[in-house]
Amino acid sequence: MQPWHTYAESVRSGEINACKRIKQAVERYYNDLENPAYVFDVATVERFIKFSRLCPHVKGHLYSKPIELSDWQIFLFANILGFKYRENGLRKYRSAYVQVARKNAKSTIAAILANWFLVMEQGQQDIYTAAVSRDQARIVFDDAKKMATLSKPLRSRLTIQQHKMLFTQKNSLMRPLAAKSSTIEGTNPSLAIVDEYHLHPDNSVYSALELGQGARPEGLLFAITTAGSNTISACKQHYDYCCQS
Repeated sequence: MQPWHTYAESVRSGEINACKRIKQAVERYYNDLENPAYVFDVATVERFIKFSRLCPHVKGHLYSKPIELSDWQIFLFANILGFKYRENGLRKYRSAYVQVARKNAKSTIAAILANWFLVMEQGQQDIYTAAVSRDQARIVFDDAKKMATLSKPLRSRLTIQQHKMLFTQKNSLMRPLAAKSSTIEGTNPSLAIVDEYHLHPDNSVYSALELGQGARPEGLLFAITTAGSNTISACKQHYDYCCQS
């Protein structure tokens, strides 16, 4: 079995006891596989899995050891990066909402995705991390920077600075953003990571990033968060929207 099928098969068979929303995501995955409008880019997903092993752990007892994605993480990235329109080859998904429990390597997987876009995506890339504060926005950025510093293949390709990373071969950059929509205006992100969306007081930052991606045909807006308790927050409204999509 291909590794990107493992999690979906385990949920479908009942081996993994999953909630309604996870089961829906699995069924959508199988529907996409069978839909003639899409192709599944096996080569890209395989490259991403290999690339993730170049990104070492930056915390804990596995510090500096290569990351091995878990089944659910492979499933997540297979969905985001794998499905493309048969007609033009562009990715199907331009946004992703990922809600995970605490201690599930939320910042780690976001940092791997950021480094992938910086180094592996075709063409010039602008990657931004955003949150309710600059310090929060730096969490994903700093993890990505530490990964690059610890990884010889990445370190040799990137210019690593305190507040940004550059891949000069493509004129690409990654940096954290201050938590004000006014500072986002004028940006043109190919990848925007919105961290801990449940803490955002409104959707102004998310909307500004979404608007900035208008000129990016394969731009990706990646919101990742733990669950919050505010039932009228922008994050909860976005969650409800995703459930209806």
